[in-house]
Amino acid sequence: MDHRIALKPNTLLCLCSSRGEEIHCVIESEIGRGGSCIVYEAARITETGDKTLYRIKEFYPYKLSISRNESSRLIPSAKDAETFSQMQERFCFDFSRTNRLFYSDSNYSLLTNQLDIFRQNGTSYILSAYSSKKTLAAYRPESLKECVILVRQVAYVLDKIHQQGYLYLDAKPDNVLVVDGYQKQVQLFDFDSLLSMQDIKRVSEMKRGGIKLSYSKGFAPIELQTSKIKRLGPHTDVYSVGALMFWILFGRTPDAPDCETDAAYDFSKIQYDCSKCDDKLFGSLRDFFHNALAVYYADRYQHMQDVVKKLQEIEKYADLILPRIYSTQIIKPRIFYGRKREMDELDKLLADPDCNCLFVTGMGGIGKSTFIREYLISRRGKFDTVLYVHYKDSIEATISDDRNIEINTIKQEEEVRTGTRYFDKKLQKIRELVRGTFSVLVIDNFSGGADDDLRALLSTELKVILLSRKAFSYQNSREMKLSAISDMDALLHIFEDNLGRPVAEKEQDGFMRILQRIERHTLVLELIAKQIANSHITVSSAASLTDEHGFSAIAPEKVDYEKDNRQTSATVGNIIDALFEAGALSAEKKTLMKVASLLGDDGIDINQFQQIMKLVSKDDLNELIKDGWLMISGDVISMHRVIWEAVHRWEWVPEYVEAVEQFLTFFYVEIRLESTKNNYPRKLRKHLAVVKGDLPPELKDRRMFQKLTAHFDRWIEKCTEMGLTGKVFRERYVRIEDESPADMEKLTSLLMQS
Repeated sequence: MDHRIALKPNTLLCLCSSRGEEIHCVIESEIGRGGSCIVYEAARITETGDKTLYRIKEFYPYKLSISRNESSRLIPSAKDAETFSQMQERFCFDFSRTNRLFYSDSNYSLLTNQLDIFRQNGTSYILSAYSSKKTLAAYRPESLKECVILVRQVAYVLDKIHQQGYLYLDAKPDNVLVVDGYQKQVQLFDFDSLLSMQDIKRVSEMKRGGIKLSYSKGFAPIELQTSKIKRLGPHTDVYSVGALMFWILFGRTPDAPDCETDAAYDFSKIQYDCSKCDDKLFGSLRDFFHNALAVYYADRYQHMQDVVKKLQEIEKYADLILPRIYSTQIIKPRIFYGRKREMDELDKLLADPDCNCLFVTGMGGIGKSTFIREYLISRRGKFDTVLYVHYKDSIEATISDDRNIEINTIKQEEEVRTGTRYFDKKLQKIRELVRGTFSVLVIDNFSGGADDDLRALLSTELKVILLSRKAFSYQNSREMKLSAISDMDALLHIFEDNLGRPVAEKEQDGFMRILQRIERHTLVLELIAKQIANSHITVSSAASLTDEHGFSAIAPEKVDYEKDNRQTSATVGNIIDALFEAGALSAEKKTLMKVASLLGDDGIDINQFQQIMKLVSKDDLNELIKDGWLMISGDVISMHRVIWEAVHRWEWVPEYVEAVEQFLTFFYVEIRLESTKNNYPRKLRKHLAVVKGDLPPELKDRRMFQKLTAHFDRWIEKCTEMGLTGKVFRERYVRIEDESPADMEKLTSLLMQS
């Protein structure tokens, strides 16, 4: 425990120098303690009656036995008297050294100004000019960027000290003053631990040991904690700066695991909002901590200039004002095996400077999206920016959608009244931001053609990857055909992971028959394995199902995802239908699947879907997700296109019709509510996919569908009246002469393009 007795508030302190100069001041409060001193705030009344504030540091060592008498005099015990005297001389020496340091170069703005030193009351007092009351220990920066700026300034001050030939050795929040101004500035004010590099060199050459150095727990590296003098250097202060950054971000000092060479950091626990920062921020922070907090001194940054430079980079990534494109957060595939050859091939294609457009083609369900997602995650460090979007009817609609590609300085809503195409402005900004970088854009389910917008997109420096069922010859384009996985071990791993157990030796024949029938189609292989597990049927039974439904007929050209109403995926649909029956899927789950087939690629929030369908719980939905029939990303559920094609062909039984009418009723009520807010375009555009499906006549004849259609008609009129859609909208859409329910699919398609 600290048994030191501080001077009480209102104590009059008369400081007299050997030259006869006197300063009379009054102690106002104690503001901090160090290992060798107590720091006070004091005041003096000037000749004009004004109050002048000072900082006073009283030499009062913590570890010695010292008493204070009634006249405030410090009296060391007999056993500690000599040590007290030696430490007091060191205290005075430190004042002289710090004073010289203050007036060296331009350090006067970086260090507190020590005015004089006085011997009084059996001890010594250092009088300093008043500065901020706030230390970094008590001050909370407003943003992550300000955190980085303050720590960078500390590193800059330490670099100046190093250039003068000293180590600071005690960088911690309590020793950093935060000074208000146009921009927050920092000053260091405690120099008790200051150590000359020349002294370190002399001690090392003399091979003298046993010197104990003081340090602050949590902010000192191992060589300082163990007083290994000859290992001290600028890298010692580097560790303290790293610990200071760690503390200010995470609210704690780093532990041993945080200092390992391969340490992983949970950046979700940073005490500041990082959602709008550059996506390279976390990688840069990780690199900084690895090089600043390393246990072995030689593994750290060896010069404080390197620290300052790295913090300047991090500061740029934390700046919310600098224009930037936010990379897409890509979810790692749950299961991925094989494809090493394809990974290497993709590396070479993207490294080709003449290739700015790459088609990745293959049949639906073969694993194009999974392959690309795994590639981007495993190669993330290669790219400055990674964008992954789903095709939205046109290149213009895909790129213009800020939910697909977000740039922090421009918004589509702000461009409605400019009269210019938002796509053009956004593409120009993308061109500026990716110039000189290695950035990639993936467009999944691409079904467009060669047009001016695609040509404009490819004129940027983005590496554009188009996932499509087929490619076409285009400027500087290449094609990578993704076929079925050929590695038998990888296929077996995929099957067993979805089966939930190893394939027994007696089941090998059935497994091989399934592979042969489905021609190693990845998605169907996963579904068959899951169905075997969930339905408790044998691998042989599943093999018989594939035999019965002729899966050998599946080929890439048979799986067509264009909306041309051709039933080209009949074999895939048959096997999935058969597996549904074999799995005894409940009628309730089938109804949910049928309704979900109307959601389109965007899907729907699972909580909203539960509300619409009036489900007591999400158990059925969770089971459908777990079994692979529905996908979920965050809270949004959707359906894979191969499964969608099968479900889409199910006969419309009365139960499905009633459920879909319930679904449409919900959106009709929601649309009516939104209409009172003049907020049609933003809200309706989210739900237009509901009527995009090929609904049966018995549903289109329902009154609710008619009312919904009529409301869409009124929406067009309303938008036109309000001038929300502009000239282009009126010319393209209000010319539709027959807006009957039969033309709703055409109308919806046009509206989606808007």
